[in-house]
Amino acid sequence: MEGANLGINKEVQGNIGRQNIGKLGGKKKKLVETKIINIDNLICMYTNVRSIMNRNKRDEIELIIRQKGVDILGITESWGNEDIGDAELSFDGYDLFRQDRNAGVKKRGGGVLLYVRKGLGAVREEQGEKNISESIWVKIFDSLRREIYVGVCYRSPTVSNEERDSLFDCIKKYSKHTSLIMGDFNFKDIDWVDMDAVGEGGEFVTLVNDCFLIDEEH
Repeated sequence: MEGANLGINKEVQGNIGRQNIGKLGGKKKKLVETKIINIDNLICMYTNVRSIMNRNKRDEIELIIRQKGVDILGITESWGNEDIGDAELSFDGYDLFRQDRNAGVKKRGGGVLLYVRKGLGAVREEQGEKNISESIWVKIFDSLRREIYVGVCYRSPTVSNEERDSLFDCIKKYSKHTSLIMGDFNFKDIDWVDMDAVGEGGEFVTLVNDCFLIDEEH
């Protein structure tokens, strides 16, 4: 899953579609590349922004989620930090969950954001000190009051072994349930047609297969 990705647990496989987002009108250049899918009548969107506060990206994202009626929005490489308050990142009508990069480890970049429409009862899953990955996980309820776990993850190309293992452990944990996993995992050597790769990419393919996840990107 290099670039924009959506991993779907097979329990919520039904009624999934993909919708491409065109330009927002005229000849305006699109700053944000997005992927949108529909799961059980929930509209879910993912994008990697490389700084949500840069070049009006926040405004463009808000326009898209309003136009498309997005229920769940996952963002990687938010580049959030302690100097950016929640009020600067929030969208009216959505609960905001954020996980900034630990500045003591890597000073710039990274970070993930998750927005869930109010009314879905999103509750953040507490990871504890053992989770050192750049990921957020929440629990929501669908129209039939079934639990769905939603995660947004970022794996840096320079990730440490400890952080990688922590991320893999989270995916293993939540994929045991009905789940939606969004993120940028930066595995360039995976052949998703033949489900083949070497090195860490091979480990990730094994993880995806063992967890019965479906790649909605390829």
